[in-house]
Amino acid sequence: MTSDHVSRLIASSGLSHADFARLVLGRDPRSLRRYLAGDAIPPTLAAWLASVERVEVTRGRVTVVVQR
Repeated sequence: MTSDHVSRLIASSGLSHADFARLVLGRDPRSLRRYLAGDAIPPTLAAWLASVERVEVTRGRVTVVVQR
């Protein structure tokens, strides 16, 4: 899991970094900033993020699509 994958997910979702951290990761935006800066992502979160294909936002609803 790389910060590049996370950056692509954020960009394609259209969410701000703060909203992505809160709504998708359930984390504080500061944690997301640290992950994007290169700090280690906790293993369970990294494994889950690796399975995320895309994040969709429609009419105020956030949907996370994962691989099977």
